[in-house]
Amino acid sequence: MDYRPMSPGARVTFNLEDADLPDLVRLISTITGKRFILPGKVRSIKATVYAPTKVTAAEAYRAFLSILELNGMTVVPAGRYLKIVETTGIESQPIPFYNGGAGSPSDDRYVTRMHRVRNVSAEDVATLLSRFKSREGAVTAYAPTNTVIITDMGSNIRRMLRVLEEIDVPRGGEQVWIEPIHYVNATEMAGLLSEIFPVGAGAASAPAAGNARPAARARPPRRGQASADSAAAASPAAGPTTVGQRSGAMRLTKIIPDERSNSLILLATESAYLRVLELIRQLDVPMEGEGGIHVHYVQHGDAEEIASTLASLIGGGSGSSGAARGGQRAPGAGRTAGAAASGASAGAVAAGGGGAVFEGDIRVTAHKPTNALVITSSLHDYAALRRVIERLDAPRRQVFIDAVIMEMAVNRSNQLGLSFHGGAPDAPTDGSLFLGGSNPLGSLGFGSDPTSLTGLALGVRGPEIPESQRLVGFSVPAFGVALTALSTSGDTNILSTPHILAMDNEEAEISVGQNVPLQTSGFTSAGGAGLAALGAAGLASQGVGGLGALGGAMGGVGSVPRQDVGTTLRVTPHVNESDEIRLEIEEEISEVEASAEGSLGVKTINKRTAQTQMVVRDQQTVVIGGLMRDTVINQESKIPVLGDIPLLGVLFRQTSIVTEKRNLLLFLTPYIIRDASDLRAIYERKMRERQEFIDRYFVFGDQDYDPHIDYTRTRGLLMEIVNELDELAYERQLAEAALGAAPPEHIPRSSVGNAPIDPGSGAMIIGPEGIESGGATVSAQAPAPPPSSLAESMGGPGGEEE
Repeated sequence: MDYRPMSPGARVTFNLEDADLPDLVRLISTITGKRFILPGKVRSIKATVYAPTKVTAAEAYRAFLSILELNGMTVVPAGRYLKIVETTGIESQPIPFYNGGAGSPSDDRYVTRMHRVRNVSAEDVATLLSRFKSREGAVTAYAPTNTVIITDMGSNIRRMLRVLEEIDVPRGGEQVWIEPIHYVNATEMAGLLSEIFPVGAGAASAPAAGNARPAARARPPRRGQASADSAAAASPAAGPTTVGQRSGAMRLTKIIPDERSNSLILLATESAYLRVLELIRQLDVPMEGEGGIHVHYVQHGDAEEIASTLASLIGGGSGSSGAARGGQRAPGAGRTAGAAASGASAGAVAAGGGGAVFEGDIRVTAHKPTNALVITSSLHDYAALRRVIERLDAPRRQVFIDAVIMEMAVNRSNQLGLSFHGGAPDAPTDGSLFLGGSNPLGSLGFGSDPTSLTGLALGVRGPEIPESQRLVGFSVPAFGVALTALSTSGDTNILSTPHILAMDNEEAEISVGQNVPLQTSGFTSAGGAGLAALGAAGLASQGVGGLGALGGAMGGVGSVPRQDVGTTLRVTPHVNESDEIRLEIEEEISEVEASAEGSLGVKTINKRTAQTQMVVRDQQTVVIGGLMRDTVINQESKIPVLGDIPLLGVLFRQTSIVTEKRNLLLFLTPYIIRDASDLRAIYERKMRERQEFIDRYFVFGDQDYDPHIDYTRTRGLLMEIVNELDELAYERQLAEAALGAAPPEHIPRSSVGNAPIDPGSGAMIIGPEGIESGGATVSAQAPAPPPSSLAESMGGPGGEEE
């Protein structure tokens, strides 16, 4: 799109996602109206910018310059155009020039700024500012006019000029000293020193430095108090450096804390510096119980449960939220507290002295999203606590439980009976019917109902009574005799084999069944009236004529609840070191019994439950319960008095004998799972059982399931060896750190740019005149050359922008 001048204060949307350099330049040119020249060989970049709100054209251009700087490029004016060049050798490019009277830009453009120094040496200033320049920046001192020429990004030049403004003050013999602080926050140390020593241009009444002991060693910390940060702070690149000439006057003019490097920039005479250094040596020591922040990832257990256990161990069961002992804030807490809290979820936190077990305070916090423990302690305490965590975080064994439910039922029933009836119209004209007999339903249905002809059935049936069809709704014979004899048998064999895989000390449950509706027995008033009518009609017709009232009995069925039935197995295994398993078992078997006649659809649930605890060994089959039940039911229907007559009473009664035998056994076999091979063996066994079932009941059936395994992602023997070696190396590192490393010391060093260098060793030499307490000679390594890589520049001169 074409460029259209924007009104002042107008804003645009500036969001990029993996944009290359040509697209980025085209977008900025459209927004700002600037003209750009790209080299023929364009560097490949992927620029991403997220701006939740719209920005002005100037803000978008500043972001564009920052993107170029991050990728080693910048812009150089070329007439009405801007050339995009690499920052390597930028001092030789025709970049914009600004003198001391003109304001320089504050963005990431590379410019050259000339600044005349008034009160200190330009060479000293150049040496000092070289520690603050960027990787491609350059600082040059021109001695004849005491001028400093700086080539760097505009934002970094402003930063260096702020430092220069603080040190370019009238003085008498002051020098610039840079002293790193190892254990205390530099800002706190500067405030404390400012309260002890008079700081200012006229502060010349400081105590004499004759009592200073520059050769004295710092008090060594207790065992386990050295942190990993101390090793980095003791490196040669982080050592103290001074700038300027020595002077015997005792004057402390400035104390400037540098938060980025946690160092103090002192503008003072050498005697004042030595006096301050002596106090720093006594104050900058690790506090008891101080340590770093350690993150331990829990491999097998739950981080919150382990944190709760450790809280009880450390805090003596209190589990209270911890803080530094005595209400003091640990040194450097201002720099580390934010990092510790970032991304941490609420968990078990504890702190406490721990008696003689731990040296200092310990804080343990569980981070649920990563299942990790965040521990704040000394290295020695962390090494001791880590051994406890490893025992608690041991791989938990699993148990494969194979249950068998064997149930057998045998039913036998015998029925024998004689039924007869006789009937006639009461009067041919009044429409009534006379009917009588013994068990008349059997003889009445003998000829008309084929379902009654089961077993042995013999009978005689007379002619139909006239008008019976009209009177009762069906044909009634004048007489009938029926003899029935029936014997039935039924066998039931149920075999259920539920199995489940359970974690040690964790409850597991498997449930196989269905959810069935249960009919309630509630009826409305209309239904009750129907039942009453049915009973009255039954009495009048001896159970035959009342069938017509059945429709009124079904009025108003209530709600229908549902219930789960089937097989449920709940088990909690507890495995000890002897491969014995304590099982907490709850097994339930429920089924729906067939509805009985006249129950109006109400269903009965048969339930068998076993709940017990036992101790078994691996692969040992045990019987956890069972049931043996015999049931014999004798039923007899007869006519009173007549059915009790010897021999002849058989003609007036019916007999039924029902015998039921039921046998229920519950078996259980546990298998301890130690590794992946045990799981594979169980998988193969179950697949074989399935195939045997298919071969037995189906013809040529084959439905194997073989899951795909990516062996490039599995952990083999070589990976196990590598992980074990890494673990041993980490244990050795913790052990060495816990023994206590030599802490970094505060020793007097030469000021920046002033100490002579020994041509043989390359060391800076401080002569006897630099030590007021004696004639000792202290040597220090010369400043390292400018770094050749970004990784080196992060810790030395030309570090990252604040």
